[in-house]
Amino acid sequence: MASRYVLTLLLLTSRDRVSLTYPFLLWYNQVIGSLIKTFIFAHMHRQKWTRQQTTLSRDATRLKEAFSTASSVYMHVLSLGVLATAIALQMRILPVPSFVLF
Repeated sequence: MASRYVLTLLLLTSRDRVSLTYPFLLWYNQVIGSLIKTFIFAHMHRQKWTRQQTTLSRDATRLKEAFSTASSVYMHVLSLGVLATAIALQMRILPVPSFVLF
């Protein structure tokens, strides 16, 4: 969170005043952006580009399409779980595990 305060203070170079809500809005923007990125990276088979011919002819059967969709959903849920765990560890909501050997 300290880095967001620094970014907010850097906004003073182009603005007269800044609000105390800016660091929280920056954090919200970062989390929402991360959620969108997890969806995009988990569903690469659905991506299309308008100016390039990147799509191949798909002769996928229903089984292949169902498997592709299921694996995308699995990867998306898994990446959301990792993201939520990382955020909870950073915010100290979850305790950091200590590794004690014997």
